[in-house]
Amino acid sequence: MVHSIRQYKKPAIFEQRMQYVVKAFQHFFFSVIRKNKHDWEIILYCVGTAALFWILNAMGKVYHHEISVPVRFEFDEKKVLAVSSLPKSVKVQAEGRGWDLLRQIWALEPGELKVKVDKPLEKGYLIPKNWQPAVRELLPSVRVESIAEDTIFCRFDKLETKLVGLYADLKDIRLRPGFEISSRIEVNPRFVEFKGAASLLKNLPPMMPLKIDARNVSDAFDQNVPLDLSEEYPRSQLLQYNQEFVNVRFSVRPSLEEELEVMLETAGSEKYPNLYLKEKKVLITFLVSQEERKKIKPEAFRIVADFESFNPADSTIEVALKQKPAQVSDVQVSISKTRVYAR
Repeated sequence: MVHSIRQYKKPAIFEQRMQYVVKAFQHFFFSVIRKNKHDWEIILYCVGTAALFWILNAMGKVYHHEISVPVRFEFDEKKVLAVSSLPKSVKVQAEGRGWDLLRQIWALEPGELKVKVDKPLEKGYLIPKNWQPAVRELLPSVRVESIAEDTIFCRFDKLETKLVGLYADLKDIRLRPGFEISSRIEVNPRFVEFKGAASLLKNLPPMMPLKIDARNVSDAFDQNVPLDLSEEYPRSQLLQYNQEFVNVRFSVRPSLEEELEVMLETAGSEKYPNLYLKEKKVLITFLVSQEERKKIKPEAFRIVADFESFNPADSTIEVALKQKPAQVSDVQVSISKTRVYAR
């Protein structure tokens, strides 16, 4: 019976305490609601004053804090550049009063740590702990305990320039059917100057193709083409070039499709003296301008059947174009192989 009474006594005490808490909260809530504007001004003034005294007291104490200090590395930037990335700041562990630390953290123009790099081409690493005397001079109002950064590995290279020639990439030029290029393709400027790390410049080729987006061209071409080498040589601090656009000019003219029969020559026939060709002539087609049309003769072409390519399985040898006049383009030989017979 005593045990059952104790079981019912605990919930009663808990409920009684909860009622006290609820009543206290209700009293506070309704008293706040009944406050007028003047009472609220007094409350806020008291809270603000207390907060101000708390801040003033807290800021007068000594703390340990990490401060970020900007760094500028000094070397001859006209002759040398950093190949590896260098930090823009270092973390410094400092001790000081709250006000002093706050001034350093929120400084509008924070002091800059200047690190002179002697003989940068021979440097492989930098040791930040050696900069502590300079950091102490930079932060006189706090006590510098240490610099958080460990060894900084770095690499420098010579800053050089190199001229690279440009040429038009013909595969990017698409003429309208029945037209041909009738002049030399002029590129201006013909050279672009690269500037950057010597180790990268030495890998640049002496000539680079200029990408030209020219399609369905049927008239004289004269445009400023963007110099875009970003796929292989993206612009960066390590490699830059001084040109944005390159002017490309060339002329085109209508061309006619012509065909001729050309004598088939042989090469290496002495290796197979008992074999002879079935065809003596071969038909070719080509494009030529109307002005040059009458000047083109069959003798200006050389189509050669090479006995070195003899295939006994089907008794054929390969036929290839070896020579053509400069005035013609898009030469097509009607056969790529010809059959041979035994005498």
